[in-house]
Amino acid sequence: MSDTKYVAVGSTSRYDIQFVADEKLQLFGCDDMTNTLITSNRIVKTIAFGEDWNLYFVAFAHGNLQHCNIPN
Repeated sequence: MSDTKYVAVGSTSRYDIQFVADEKLQLFGCDDMTNTLITSNRIVKTIAFGEDWNLYFVAFAHGNLQHCNIPN
C-alpha cells in the first residue's frame, strides 16, 4: 500500500486521495472535477467540496484555480 500524499473529503460521499509513490488518484466526485484532476499534470494544493454534488473548488500548487458552480 502506498503512502498517502493528499486527502480531501466532502458531503455526499465525495473524496479525492493522491498517493506519494505513483501520484495516482483515487476519487469520487462530479464528472467535471474528475476530468479536471485526471487530465491535469498540475499538483493539487487543496480541494473544497460545496454543498451540491457538482460544486467544487481546486487550487493547484502553482496558483492555478479550477472551480464549478461557485456562487458569486
